[in-house]
Amino acid sequence: GVFFTSSLDGWIAGDKGTILYTNNGWIWDSGKSRAPATNADLRSIHFPGNQSQYGWIVGQNGTIFYTANYGTHWFSQNALDSRTLNAVYAVSSSEIWAVGNAGSIIRTTDRGGTWNVFLNPPYNNLWDVSFRANRSLDGILTLDGWVVGDNGIILRSKDDGGSWYQYPGPTSKNLYGICMLSK
Repeated sequence: GVFFTSSLDGWIAGDKGTILYTNNGWIWDSGKSRAPATNADLRSIHFPGNQSQYGWIVGQNGTIFYTANYGTHWFSQNALDSRTLNAVYAVSSSEIWAVGNAGSIIRTTDRGGTWNVFLNPPYNNLWDVSFRANRSLDGILTLDGWVVGDNGIILRSKDDGGSWYQYPGPTSKNLYGICMLSK
């Protein structure tokens, strides 16, 4: 996974616990970040908004790492089980969603202090998750969530992740990425 918090500051999470950082977009360094030792493959990294001090990394065997200091130190969090997590999306510094193998969807609303299985449908692997803010005509702000995965699965939530529905998709091929832009 790759994520930039500014036009120059970026992060990469990869195989065997690799975490790389750049502050110029050219030279990548593994020395800035101190993370728990792991051989787990890290699949996704996300910070909520630009210049956020908070960030999350997810990966193999239910690995979740968290930073509260711009990635200088990363700490382990408990993912509830050992299913591989393929993607993470930080809606805010406290609400974070992750999706993974065997249809796992988990969420925290306390920066990862407690992760809850939010939905565990009988789907195969889920590969990516994204949210965008919507403002209704009466001014109420809600989150529109999307998840994609194996066999062309597309899940959508129109109520902040309160309920998820399978959305008709045009393919039965695996879908690995989704990005929702603000309206």
